[in-house]
Amino acid sequence: MTGTPASGDTITGDTSSATATMDAAPVWTPGVLLVQDDADTVTFVAGTDYEVSTLLKDDSIGRIKFLSGGTLTEGEEVHVTYGYAVAEYTEVQAFKETQVEGKLRFVSDNPAGGQQELEIWRVSLTPSGDTAMIGDDWSTLGFTGEILKDESGHPDSPYMNIIVPT
Repeated sequence: MTGTPASGDTITGDTSSATATMDAAPVWTPGVLLVQDDADTVTFVAGTDYEVSTLLKDDSIGRIKFLSGGTLTEGEEVHVTYGYAVAEYTEVQAFKETQVEGKLRFVSDNPAGGQQELEIWRVSLTPSGDTAMIGDDWSTLGFTGEILKDESGHPDSPYMNIIVPT
């Protein structure tokens, strides 16, 4: 069987199989995989009764393999409960706009010599070139841009400031 089991599906392992049931209101415990009998009184042991697939070195698939020689018997119904930790991320809607205008601040991180900070008051940027998201090298994203004049906001330096610490 592949995919996510639905209630009533039969899950088959080496010499064992089990029937999946889904509770109406499962109890999620962050970071825990719990495999129990149908009465939730016996908890099966990872590495002895089952193992979680690490296919492609990624256990996020959550595929469970029932091991022969374990406590599980063929046709036995099991309950599987899994919880996961909260994940936070930032979503960037890349290339939703093909041109962006705004302020650009660049702070150098030179391995030797002095550092600099560049503040451009108005710049127009457009992505250019290809970006390899998978590869052996660092991913790069190229831009072409135009520095725009901002006389109203910065009359003494309408394009940019370069800050060099002394």
